[in-house]
This record gives sequence, structure tokens and C-alpha cells, in this order.
Amino acid sequence: GRPARLVSLIVADSFTDSLADYSVVPPVYQTQSDALANTVFNALEDYRPAGTFVSVQLGQVQLEPITLSLSFAAGVDAETVANSARAVIVTYINNLDPGVGYTRTQLVQALLSVSGLIITEEDLLNPGNIIKFPEGNRTPTPLQVLRTSLAIVRTSGINTSSP
Repeated sequence: GRPARLVSLIVADSFTDSLADYSVVPPVYQTQSDALANTVFNALEDYRPAGTFVSVQLGQVQLEPITLSLSFAAGVDAETVANSARAVIVTYINNLDPGVGYTRTQLVQALLSVSGLIITEEDLLNPGNIIKFPEGNRTPTPLQVLRTSLAIVRTSGINTSSP
């Protein structure tokens, strides 16, 4: 018969930098083994309620190269602040759920937490001033999982403010 309920479970393990291949453009991520999905599916037999089917699928990792154009306050260590900004972007994207995308405005808003960056109202209205690549917002398919790393989040053009 038909299951009383249908639940879809997408397995998206934490990003593992060693599975990324940055030598190709665009960078790619190794496909995870179906063994992980099978292990999860078999473990569910002990826990899922009767009549509920759980479809277990592996998330397809889509690596996101990001290019930032940053402006710095006078007197700050631009390299340190830039590295902090890159780390904020990596953390933001790597915490997205499967099938969830981002807008460039969301990335700029995440950068507001980085001390030493200059972000204006104009930047919030026109996030392309800071997020140079990708040129638009990202909307993945339901099974895609967006991820990135410091290796592919880059800065271009360092602008510093004069005291």
C-alpha cells in the first residue's frame, strides 16, 4: 500500500576541504558515497514511525567562488580585515541548508560584522559594489548544497581610507 507519510531527508555532511578540486574551473566537489545514505536509511528502520517512508538522498555540493572588493577604514591591517571578511563569507555560505541560496545583499549584511570594513548604505542598496562575483543571487536546486572555502573566496582591489 501507500505510505501514510513521505519524508525527504537530504544528507549534507559538513564541508570537507580535502574533497574539493580547485584546479579546475569551476571548482568541483567529489561526490559522496551512497554508503552514507544507505547507512542513514538502515538506521531509520529503528526510529521512524510505521507507515512513514523516508527518502534518503545525498546533497550535491556546489562550490561557490566569491570575489570581494573591500574598502578599509584608515589605520587597520587590511590583510587581517580582508581575511576576517573572507572567513565570514565562508561561514555564512557553509551554514546554508540544502536547497537554500543567498542574495548578494545577504552577503554584504554578513560583512557588517567585520570591524575595519567600510560598508555604506549605497553598498547595501547595490551589493555588486562589494560582491563582484557571482554577478547575481544564487538559487540552488532542492538537492544542491552550496559550500565554499577560503581557497575560492578572494578579494580584488584593496581600497583604504585616508585619515
